[in-house]
Amino acid sequence: MHLSDELLSAYADGELAPSEAVAAAAHLRACAGCAETIRLFSGLDDRLTGTPALGCSAALTLVSAQLDGELDREESAIAGLHLASCAECRNSVLRWSVADRALASLAPSRPSARVDAAIAALGREPRLNWGLRLPRVVWPVPAFAVAVAVAVLLVVNLSLVPSGVSGPLVAAAEQSVLNPATGTLYVLHPENGTVAALDAQTLVSRGVISVGGRPTALALNPTTNTLVVLDATAKTLTEIDCSSNLVTSSTIVVVPGTPTSLQVDPAGKLVVTSVVAPATSIPVPVAAPAGIVSVFNGGTKKLETVKSVDVAAASVVWQPNGKRALLVSQDSTTLVETSTWQTVARYGGGLAAVFSASGTDFAILSTGTDGAVVTRQSGSTVVGGSAHAIAALPDGGFAVLSDANGKGHIFLIDTSGTVTVTLDVVAGGRELAYDAQTRQLTVVGTGVVTNVALPAPAPATAPVVTAVQPTTPTVTAPTVTPPTTEPAKPAAVVPAQPIAPAVQVVAPSLGLVPSGSREVWPGTYVVQLALRPRLAVSDEDRIWMLDGQNRLSAFHPKSGELYTSLAQLPASAQIAQMLVSPSDVFLTDPRAGLIYMFSIDTERLSNIAAPFLPIATDLVASPDDRLWIGTIGLGLLSLDPKTQKLVTTEGEPSVSAVGADPLGRIWLGLGLRQVIGVYDPLTKTVTELNLPHGGSVSAIAIDGGGTVWVGTDTGQLFAIRNQQLQGAAALGRRIDDLLLDAKGQAWYVSRGDSEVLYGLASGAGLTQHAARDASGPLFDRLGRAWVADGSTSGLFVTLHPGAQP
Repeated sequence: MHLSDELLSAYADGELAPSEAVAAAAHLRACAGCAETIRLFSGLDDRLTGTPALGCSAALTLVSAQLDGELDREESAIAGLHLASCAECRNSVLRWSVADRALASLAPSRPSARVDAAIAALGREPRLNWGLRLPRVVWPVPAFAVAVAVAVLLVVNLSLVPSGVSGPLVAAAEQSVLNPATGTLYVLHPENGTVAALDAQTLVSRGVISVGGRPTALALNPTTNTLVVLDATAKTLTEIDCSSNLVTSSTIVVVPGTPTSLQVDPAGKLVVTSVVAPATSIPVPVAAPAGIVSVFNGGTKKLETVKSVDVAAASVVWQPNGKRALLVSQDSTTLVETSTWQTVARYGGGLAAVFSASGTDFAILSTGTDGAVVTRQSGSTVVGGSAHAIAALPDGGFAVLSDANGKGHIFLIDTSGTVTVTLDVVAGGRELAYDAQTRQLTVVGTGVVTNVALPAPAPATAPVVTAVQPTTPTVTAPTVTPPTTEPAKPAAVVPAQPIAPAVQVVAPSLGLVPSGSREVWPGTYVVQLALRPRLAVSDEDRIWMLDGQNRLSAFHPKSGELYTSLAQLPASAQIAQMLVSPSDVFLTDPRAGLIYMFSIDTERLSNIAAPFLPIATDLVASPDDRLWIGTIGLGLLSLDPKTQKLVTTEGEPSVSAVGADPLGRIWLGLGLRQVIGVYDPLTKTVTELNLPHGGSVSAIAIDGGGTVWVGTDTGQLFAIRNQQLQGAAALGRRIDDLLLDAKGQAWYVSRGDSEVLYGLASGAGLTQHAARDASGPLFDRLGRAWVADGSTSGLFVTLHPGAQP
């Protein structure tokens, strides 16, 4: 049975609900007729929406009109497409920009009567209708006279801008940028189209860079050591080499609507936000979006993606690791996952926002009834005055710039939300930057650039898990949510024949120390293997490993047997995570939208389509062999490896963490909500328990004694038993995972930029360290902790990881 043309058209246009899209995708993989219909629809769309290509002569006419602001959106797209592929025409545009700046720099003078008459005649000419594609009119005056007239008009226009006023600019657009690599502070001057370069410490001028036009925002690209300047009116990106402070390129970018801000993401890509009027037609599959995010390649400036978002963002603030971002507007602020731009949570509006130095917290600066307010995930702090700017401090706190009674102030706020220090500064500042090398805050405003030194920092202490007196939370009445979504039709499974494994005996255990191993530090040994494990997971009897060639192998820690090449995954597979249940090993490939399943009993490899993997937040295998997946937007899903069926559960749309208890119940972290959910697959009901916490729940595990351990991305750790809070602790850094050892004890795992830390959730014993990209700890039945490090052909094993110090 085929799908209707209406449903296929809606699928091609991205108009189906997520559950409908998953079911349609499964049908298309099995039905060649419907797949061909989709291909025909897509081909027709490409022909209808494709931008026509023009020769240089015709295209430059449009480009010239675009620079003058005379084109509509469709004509601008044609001009932009040609410029993106023609270096000669881009050079012509650069030469025009140089000529514009040269004309603007001419001294003012009164034009002759003949020039006045010529300009008056131009004013009487009828306006061209570019929809008729008429040729452009040649001015009937000498070129020199026109140049003088244009120069006079430019000078007069500039003189109309009041001194110290930058004109109408986009709210929250960044107009000052600190380059820590060169110690240079760049300040934008929109009124004359220049960027001032200053020594960040002494504020001595290092030059003035002319970019022309009326630029609106700056952004630093650390990957290329360049400064990018946005002109929202002309829709151009001008690039400046920070080593020479010279303009190297100017590129016209085609973005829907009116650009509002420019940022550079942690990968070096350029992100331009824009606002589209509700009645405007745009080339994205949504109706009347509030805002648009366009992502460009940082080197070629080629448009890569266009996404609609539910907020007319004035700025985008990136989490240090690039995984999340805040879309900030005066009306609302939205937290999104940058891989999909899906909404995670919504907050109140503000004029600026910033993530903390660790990336685990963020602050939104707004204006309330009592003046400036800083809103964090755990609460709000009123600092008063007229709010202007906010910056992150290295200790996890924030600095806020505010004016009151004609004076300027910088308020320093610690991680608890308390104002600890107030610094007096000159009034009139509008932006705030922090220089980690000099420990200075720089205040930038109209005619104001000044540095302020921070107080001496308190002595640093290592993060420790500190027990907190147990308290009893309020437990809400169970909320019953029966599922209504029909199970998605399973995708076609591709079986693969098992590969005859090579069996080696590496290092059988003699007591606890593996024979032939080498001690690398007290209590920790390295066992050499004939492979480099890129990912690994343990079921206590075996350690399952995937190497760089996508070969699956298994190591038996007690006997020392190593079974290599149990299965070969496709070379193109990009496996992000491995999990193991009593009967299967699961490997996820978010890029391809596939879950690979290796049956431990039959040693056969198969796969199932899972297009939702890019929005998956956490996965866990339950005792009944099912795989449970938490997602942002689709809620909780389950995969039964026996039937190959994916099933959605009706309830909370966003799940940040999942854990399975011995009864098969699934414990849910519900993002930033102050509750924990418990889903019972037998009764298909959800019970919610109140659990006040900061940040978002990031990990859940149930230990052998029935205690539920909950970790958050702000470093909080909770122990819950019999629906009562037994205790709480603070790690001081994000908890990425919670695991169980052979005794059923819970262990926390925290992955940082330089290393992995893990230790007993109870706080007993020493904290263990592993390499940044290591997989582990991987516990065996003898109570040892193994770590797989892809940089080494082997495994590290610690004999007594939970021993008391």
